[in-house]
Order: sequence, then C-alpha cells, then structure tokens
Amino acid sequence: MIFWVTYFILVVYLHLFQTIAAHAFLNLFLCIFVFFPIPDTLKKKKTVIIFRNIIGIILGAVLLWHESYLPSFSILINFIINPELRPSPEFLLKFIFSEINLKIFLVIALTLVFAYLLSYTKLKKYFSLFFLICFFIIGFTERSIVSGDLLGTFYETESKKIINITNNPSNNFDIVIVQLCSFSWDDLSYVNYDIKPFLNQFDYLFTNFNTATSYSNPSVIRLLRSTCGQTSHEAIFTDVNSSCYLMQNLNNAGYSTYTLLNHDGVYAGFNEAITKYGKAGRLINNTSLKPEQISFDGTSIYNDREVLSLWLETRKNDISKNAAVFYNGTSLHTGGHYVDSPYLTNGEQYKIVLNSVLGDLNNFFEELKRGEKNTIVIIIGEHGAALRGSALQPATVREIPLPDITKVPVAIKIFGPRFNGDNRSPIIIKESASYFSMAQLLAKIIETSPTDSSQLPQPPEIQASLPELVSENESGVILQNQLGLFYRLKKYKTWDIIPGSKAVKSLNNW
Repeated sequence: MIFWVTYFILVVYLHLFQTIAAHAFLNLFLCIFVFFPIPDTLKKKKTVIIFRNIIGIILGAVLLWHESYLPSFSILINFIINPELRPSPEFLLKFIFSEINLKIFLVIALTLVFAYLLSYTKLKKYFSLFFLICFFIIGFTERSIVSGDLLGTFYETESKKIINITNNPSNNFDIVIVQLCSFSWDDLSYVNYDIKPFLNQFDYLFTNFNTATSYSNPSVIRLLRSTCGQTSHEAIFTDVNSSCYLMQNLNNAGYSTYTLLNHDGVYAGFNEAITKYGKAGRLINNTSLKPEQISFDGTSIYNDREVLSLWLETRKNDISKNAAVFYNGTSLHTGGHYVDSPYLTNGEQYKIVLNSVLGDLNNFFEELKRGEKNTIVIIIGEHGAALRGSALQPATVREIPLPDITKVPVAIKIFGPRFNGDNRSPIIIKESASYFSMAQLLAKIIETSPTDSSQLPQPPEIQASLPELVSENESGVILQNQLGLFYRLKKYKTWDIIPGSKAVKSLNNW
C-alpha cells in the first residue's frame, strides 16, 4: 500500500510540474489493478498478492517510462554497458548528488513518510477514491498531442541545398574555425556573463543560430558537412556526396587542411567519427602539452592558447598559400576541474573557465594581428552545457535538444594588415540559421576576397524552410514553427506540445 501511494503521488507531482506527460486512462487502469480488493478466499494466499504487486511494478515502470521524455531502453543500456561512453565515477557522484537531484530525493522521502503515516489512519480506505479524482483532473490537463508529419518536406528541401567553394586567384586567406563545446546563449545568461565586449569585435554575428543537436560528435560532423543542407540524425552517420564536406571543399579550392583538439578525442570515438563522417583534415599532435584540466571522463584537457599556438607553429612550416584548421575545444564541458583543484559547482566552474577561454582567444587574436597573413576566424558553439536545466530534464542533461541548448553564438572576423585597425560593429544576422548559412557566408568571403574592411561582403540571403528550428538526437526531434515548440520521441509517432518553452534567440539585443 505504501509503495503504491508513493508511486501515484509522484506521478501526479511530476505531471503537474510538467516533468512527465501522465496519461489519465492508463494510470486509472493501473490504479484499479493495484487497489482493487482481492476476494477473501484469495487474501490468505500470499503468492496472489506478491504476483499482483510484481505485475503492477512492471506495468508501473513501463508506464512511467512511457510518460517520460526518456529515450528508449536500448539507448540507456548502451550508455551503461559501453565503456567508451561511461564518465568517471567522480563525475557520476557529482551529478547524482547535485542540487536538482537532491530535491527529487527529498520529495520521494517526504512522500514515503506521508504515505507511511496515512497507512495507519482510517483515511487509507479513501486512497483509491483520492487517486481516481486525481486522474480525473489529469484527464483535463493532459498535453496536446499532434499526429502526422510536422517535418513535412523539410529534409527534402534541405537536401537540395549545396555550396561549391570556388577559389578566387587573388584569395589570400587562412581559415581558423574554433568550435567551443558547451557554449550557448542560455549558459551565458545563466551565469550572468556579459559576452557583448567579446562578440562586438567581430565582423559578423549570428544571433539566432541552431546547432541542430545537443551532442558533440553529431555537432562536429554537421559543421564539417556544412556545405550541404541539414540532414536527419541517422543520415549524418552515412556517406554523402563529396561536395558536402567543408574541409574537402576547401582542399579542392587550394587549402591545406588540419584538425586540432585540446583533448585526446577518444571519448565516444570522436576522432574516428569526424574522420569517417566529416572528412576532417590532418590531426595536429598535442601530446607535448601539459594538462590544464581533468575532463569528466578522467582524461586531459589542454590550455586553449597553448593548443592554438601549435597551429601557428604548424602554419609556419606549411608552404601552402592558404591553409585551414578546424579546432575543437572542450574546456567548458561540465564535470571537469583544473588540475590539483577541487570540483566547483557547474556555474562557478563554468564562469571561471569561460573567462580563461575568452582570454586565450583574445591573446590568439593579438598574435594573428601581429602576423602578415589574412585570416578568417569563425567562433561557433558546439552545443550548450544545459546549466539551467528544465522541467523535462535535469541540469547538464542534453538528451532532449531544446532550444536553450542548441541556440549558440556564431561570429566571424577577418584579421590581417588592412583589417586590424578598424573599430567596426558587427553585421548582425538575426534570421534563423544553421551550418549551411555559415558556410554560405564563408564561401562568399573567399569568393569576393576583400582587400580591406570596406569591401566586406553582405551576408547571403538565408534560405528559409517552413520550421523555424529543427533539432535532433538519437532519441527524439524538436521542431518549432508558428504554432509552438513540439517534441517527438522516436519511439512514438505523435508530437507533444511543450508548454512554457521558448526558442532562445540571443542573450543581448545588438
């Protein structure tokens, strides 16, 4: 009795706080099943009671999983048993005992005490009636479900988009693409960080850019395939037309191409994935550096400035006229800490590391200004850290690619002898955009090859698709259109309207 009272109270609680989408009829059926009086002739047989409770627990677990926004069992089991995906024990303990999870544990404990005390009163015979009323109320507060294909022709439209990067003979630009893990507008807002001084020094700024995913490997592959339109999550792990690969496009346009990381690239098969599915350039070795941080999986993270110095050294020894490097930095990823320093709260650690990362980038920019080579620098968020969390998932969990995780700053700046002195404001691109739009602008800069800041090209007109936003992970899809924000778990065919959610467009109004 105590168990089921606790279970149904939690179901009602989680539903009212929009953490699950409880189904009134299914819960009503379970409630009747577990509370229905057993005939007196069977009460003495303990096996009957045990059997009913076992069946009830199985049905309750399956129902609760069905009502939640959790992924399929296969994804969870793979995360548990696959050592490549397993974080360090220290990180797991930190997550389990984080503030938001302790609140959940507190609610469960208080509910158990409440149910235990009531079981010794005369009110216990009214429990079933109480829950019948609760599920009657839930029936009037169930979320709106939409059937059908809301994506429509989105992927078909995107599949027709393609960019060919043509090399202007006068082109004299190196390219540095800096992708920062855990760098979103919402994270910056959560820690109350004023990013405006840093971003105002750029020539172009996307304020409504969607990464289309909330995980690292898919985000990097999507970036490295940015010369074609957006594909489904499954499609990024298949071969595509060679014209879709950004670094191959640049290589065909006369660029020598490189890849640079401030980590070892082992977790979740990162190196193999970006090489196989993104055709990344030649990897620059970083093992000569000393670790600055210990990552959530116990591996080393190197200082961003020191790693970027490896690129400058590599470039000096490359006789190519033009070269391009893709850099991936994980300094901001949650769960890490500085070597010989203790764990801090996610927000405290994030703000300290953010100051360091942006300082390293500014120092790198000063080094570029002292050089003679024109260089296009692109700063782009990989995905957010989900520091704030939501009703649908706890802080730092990114299984559901909500807009506050996938909306990131993207900025482009040109350095060079005839570009460095100007104090110019960025050209703001407010339209909904993703990787293809960034690649369009990069291709236009290469094609026009401006000789100074007065010749900077205007951004190409962004090709709009019907949905304002489409993001996707292995387990589900987020879509936003004029009707609202929708989520569909791939284990089901219907779409849930997410109440109270909004697309994060930018931290500040430029």
